[in-house]
Amino acid sequence: MRSAILCILSCSCLAAQNAASIEGVVLDTATQKPLPGVHINLRAGELVSYGALSDKDGQISIAGIPPDVYLLSAQRNGYVRVPGKEETASVEAEVALGPGQHLTGFVIEMSPRAAIAGRVTDEYGDPMPFVHLEAVPGDLRRRAQSLYADTDDRGQYRMTGLPGAYFVKVSDTGVAEFIPAGRADSGAPAHAVTWYPSAVSREQARAVEATAGRDATGIDIQMVRTFSLTLGGVVTGRGDHPVQVTIVGGDPDPFYGTRKFAMAGPDGKFRVSGLAPGRYSVAAFDYTNTLRSPRVEVSLQATDETGLVLNLTPSAELSGSLKVEGAAPGATLPDRLTVQFQPIGAGVQAKGGDVDPEGRFLMEQVFPARFRVSVVPLPENAYVKSVTLDGAESQSDRLDLTQGAGAARVTVVLSLKGAQVEGAVTDADGKPLGNLRPFVALAATPEDIGGDTIDRAEAGGTFRFTGVRPGKYRLVAIDPRQNTGDHAALKKAFSQAMEFEVHEGDRIEKDVKIAAEAPDGKP
Repeated sequence: MRSAILCILSCSCLAAQNAASIEGVVLDTATQKPLPGVHINLRAGELVSYGALSDKDGQISIAGIPPDVYLLSAQRNGYVRVPGKEETASVEAEVALGPGQHLTGFVIEMSPRAAIAGRVTDEYGDPMPFVHLEAVPGDLRRRAQSLYADTDDRGQYRMTGLPGAYFVKVSDTGVAEFIPAGRADSGAPAHAVTWYPSAVSREQARAVEATAGRDATGIDIQMVRTFSLTLGGVVTGRGDHPVQVTIVGGDPDPFYGTRKFAMAGPDGKFRVSGLAPGRYSVAAFDYTNTLRSPRVEVSLQATDETGLVLNLTPSAELSGSLKVEGAAPGATLPDRLTVQFQPIGAGVQAKGGDVDPEGRFLMEQVFPARFRVSVVPLPENAYVKSVTLDGAESQSDRLDLTQGAGAARVTVVLSLKGAQVEGAVTDADGKPLGNLRPFVALAATPEDIGGDTIDRAEAGGTFRFTGVRPGKYRLVAIDPRQNTGDHAALKKAFSQAMEFEVHEGDRIEKDVKIAAEAPDGKP
């Protein structure tokens, strides 16, 4: 009995020693003052949860927390949590607590909710009831923070969320339309996906500025009617399982496009009508997720396209190796590196493979697609120098597996001699920007603008890009008061920027003037 009691006591002491804690403050970003009455919750799985309520000084303290990785949420009526710089979602943040760790000075930012409200009508001015709206952040790094709403029976809507600039679009088919096999589409004229105030593309849309604690009202959208086009064809290589065809299009960026899903019939044929003119990406997969087709790009303008052939291909196992160049003597790399394949365009999942001590990695269920190859965590100043597929070397970070992976072998070369480009953004007259934080892009082509080629300058306009691969680049910056990091605005400024060359290991200081023209073309 005594030994059992001692065991219980020792286990309890050990658990107490390993317990973590967190202390911090909740701030109102609108006033920069502490915010009381915010409920903080730390959750690990479905059953483990710890909470606190911020006091009158905005302080929070949670003790006795077992070490784990927790999802943190913060709730108070009328407020929404502001995500950190590296976060992609606005609801929960990830907090890792180690054994005995006492995390202090933790800051949680909350903003008064912003709202966008208005009315949706058809081309005759009549209300459009029960149609779906989405407000997409102009800053593409905040994609997960889109706002959503449906109109009521009077065509009115209201959506709330984080403050910022948004592009508002409406579709009378909702987020996506599912078309069963054999359904007879009428092919009647359709309402195109329409962007505020009445544009058929995001490039022609007008941004809406949603201010903290206020309603942006009168954001009325008149939908555009267009003639209906049809996509159709046949899926080959199918087995005994149902096959679904996905159609994404209507915008140069697949994220913003409309989505339709059609079931192929017993003969493999599919047909989707009611499509507006534009570019579409089409692919098929079976419900066992073991067969997929490469994506086919189609431009629908004035005539139907009903002769598509989508050939299902089984996934493959892909093996490879990672080589590191340019490591200084005695330099240490992260203990665990992962090679990742990020699909270019929609349709397949990202894949990853951990690198073993001999530099080898393995990926399973790799489907035909084009990928961007990356390594995480990326060491300081590192970049993917080349990717070799079965002996064919590409001096880039792109990998083309649209013809299938088969039994391919991939060699990824990581260089630690990436260049650095840093400087400051000034106004059109070369004067400092003060506290303004412009968006800056360093890219080789307009199509490369996005992801890690866009950065938000610090207060005063200073910026720094590391791990830059050799090549020719242009540096552009835009005023966040005119736009919030949207691709279209940066691409417009790109053609006016001076090109310069970067060599391996360069340390380049280069200032850039903010784009003089607003993204909507107005001076």
